[in-house]
Amino acid sequence: MAYIYCADIFCDECGESIRQRIIDEGNAPADPDDEHSYDSEEYPKYVDGTSESDCPEHCGSGDDCINAIELSDGTKIGVWLENDLTTAGEENVIEAVLEGGEVSDLWRDYYDYLNFSMIVCNGCGEDFEPDDVDDANYCAECQEFSH
Repeated sequence: MAYIYCADIFCDECGESIRQRIIDEGNAPADPDDEHSYDSEEYPKYVDGTSESDCPEHCGSGDDCINAIELSDGTKIGVWLENDLTTAGEENVIEAVLEGGEVSDLWRDYYDYLNFSMIVCNGCGEDFEPDDVDDANYCAECQEFSH
């Protein structure tokens, strides 16, 4: 599902590319299949990708990712690693979607099981649609800051 290397997570294709580069440089571990014999700072280790995170994870190669996602303004971000979210992560995604933006729109699609349809306003306690919030995240009903 992904590789961990130098304190970052990479998609399969980028992880394999990093491994190949290290092999070509002659710096690969003696037995790359024995992941207990080396540290992930030295050579990418395979991870199954089933762990939860407090935020959506994208390939650490960023705009150089082999499978980069190109945004409408031409910038690129690393491919989404399809990670599950903790409860805090779910709250972070909902908050990001409320703030808006092209990347958070992607997250809204990726985590479509989350309830984005109704948000409770911190000011008046009423439910409202995210589209009822202006760019400054104020509730259209009471004009209080909401998230």
